[in-house]
Amino acid sequence: RRFWHQESHSFHDGSDLHLSWEVDADPDSILELDVEHPETGARLLECGPRQLLIEVSNDVLQRVQRWRHVTASDSRHGCAHLQDHDLYHRIISVDSVAPAEPAHLSRSRLVLTTEELASPAQIFPHLSLHYAWMPAEAKDPLDNAPAGAEARSLSSYDTNYNRPGVIERSSFTPDSNAQHNSMLNLAIPQQVSRMGWNWDFDANTTRNPRFKYIFPGGVGYMKLFKPYLKAHFGLNMTFKSHISGLMKAPTVNVTSRLKGWADFNADIATAVNFKKDRSASVLDNILDHIPIDGLSNMTRQETFFQPVKFYLGGTAFTLKPGFSCQMKAFHIGLLDGSMRVGLASKVILDGLIFFDTERGMQTNISAQAHDVRFTPPTWMLFTNHFQLGMMLEPMLWLKGGWGAMKDMEIGFALRPFFNITIMQQDATAGTANEARELAIYPWRAVGLPAGRNYVIKVGANGQYRKTTNQMSTRVAEYADNVEDFSFGIVEEGDLVGAAIEVSILEDGKEPPVATGSAVCQSVVNGNCSPEPVVAKMLVDKQDVEVHLSVVWMENALSVLESKIQSVSLRFPTVTVSKKEVAQQLQDPEVLNNALVRFSRNGRTYSVPLTKKLRTGSSFLKSRVVIECGPLFLDAWKSSSMYQPMPSED
Repeated sequence: RRFWHQESHSFHDGSDLHLSWEVDADPDSILELDVEHPETGARLLECGPRQLLIEVSNDVLQRVQRWRHVTASDSRHGCAHLQDHDLYHRIISVDSVAPAEPAHLSRSRLVLTTEELASPAQIFPHLSLHYAWMPAEAKDPLDNAPAGAEARSLSSYDTNYNRPGVIERSSFTPDSNAQHNSMLNLAIPQQVSRMGWNWDFDANTTRNPRFKYIFPGGVGYMKLFKPYLKAHFGLNMTFKSHISGLMKAPTVNVTSRLKGWADFNADIATAVNFKKDRSASVLDNILDHIPIDGLSNMTRQETFFQPVKFYLGGTAFTLKPGFSCQMKAFHIGLLDGSMRVGLASKVILDGLIFFDTERGMQTNISAQAHDVRFTPPTWMLFTNHFQLGMMLEPMLWLKGGWGAMKDMEIGFALRPFFNITIMQQDATAGTANEARELAIYPWRAVGLPAGRNYVIKVGANGQYRKTTNQMSTRVAEYADNVEDFSFGIVEEGDLVGAAIEVSILEDGKEPPVATGSAVCQSVVNGNCSPEPVVAKMLVDKQDVEVHLSVVWMENALSVLESKIQSVSLRFPTVTVSKKEVAQQLQDPEVLNNALVRFSRNGRTYSVPLTKKLRTGSSFLKSRVVIECGPLFLDAWKSSSMYQPMPSED
């Protein structure tokens, strides 16, 4: 049968709330502990991923053979392995039924063999729900009226539902405590729509923090004049799932829309001294790292969404919105002095996410700036050429069980950035007579005959360096000690346009089988451009390219060392998009022989596959991890001209 429920609320301040859902279900086939506990005293005593121990009244035993599923909210089940998660189990068998002590209570204990499920979409053949919350503040972003702390009151209410007599013993509000902590509790303040930094929504004002912060590459004193970020958003989400056959994974469709606006002000004065020529840093969570007086606990401010909990009859369904933010900063050049700059604006945001288990995810987000106020920088500086850049990476997501996947996240991410460049007239980042360390690192040779060993020899600034001897698979890669490839101190004028000698030695023996040259056309941020620098030559009448990383800066070797990292290959999720392939993989014998093959630069890596989920064969994984050892990361970021020979697989 199909059951449905819908309700809408309108408030005096103009806010709107809407909830509707519909499911196809046999109510007698589901043991909903949130309903049965207050009515019949049913309770969960022990639980695991594959077994449940339940105590029920003897009056309920007549329905045991009809049970197919067991559900419970996180506040009801008490399972240690499901903290902050709702419980959904498919009953495989009823193993035992025994009287509970004392006998006069007329209760029994049941041991059930079960299969743990990820979401209600695996229980109901058809599930559809729609949730929409639009606060008044998010409707008119250009209205300059302050957002007060006035409590919301209900101005109109409309509800409608289908509840046939077959489930008259059930309730659509099974647990008042659970409802109290959800977004459906209308007494919760406007935290469901408020997101802010350094903004007191109740007092409608800001603070004026002052703090010291160690910049990457220097030390400085920063003062912020009434900085703030305040935002109001409305959330509109539609979730649909459909099970087309027995033991098949549900087809899931999720559409989520975030609409609202953000208002920010940044008036910053700094007195800084950058002692290094260049540097960069990443703060994983800016809210945890910047020690602003009076805001040390702002990560614990109630500025984020509470969990969204729905009840489909007596079956709980929970979504967990979350928020994170990191900041990246860099500078180029030397600077000593003070500077002040300001920027304020209102930004209207409208983002749409569409997810489908068959077609994947699509996103569309737009942002429009209004009332932009920019204060040009004023400064008293000592610098020749200086650049400072910062980028924020905020992300807002919804986490929950989508179909057959638990704790899947769907979210919106923004990348606002700020960059300022100050330089003297006719000045450049480096002058021709400026001397710095030169490092030239050969990390790949492409097109060499397969099965032979080769050494790359590089000459510059009157010095020569050699790599180790490596075998070619038509591509030879090198990950040698970076410290062996320093070419001393050179001036920029002696580097740009000068030939860098490159030779190829078979088995490391002279004379070379080929000799060529590469040229650094210009220096950009300490790296020679174009990047990589390429030397071309012929070996056995075949075109060969040697790729070089050329760095010219004070700490050139340190920059190259940061690019040598240990690389591992793992395949946590392999999605099969073709239905005919997924159907073939349903055969256990075919799945046991299935491999995912990854080919790169003449090398092939094959790993076995297994199911990621208990049902369905569209999502696979591999438990094998391939350790590739230390490698030069640029070899993975840029492609080579290598193409397999016709005889190769």
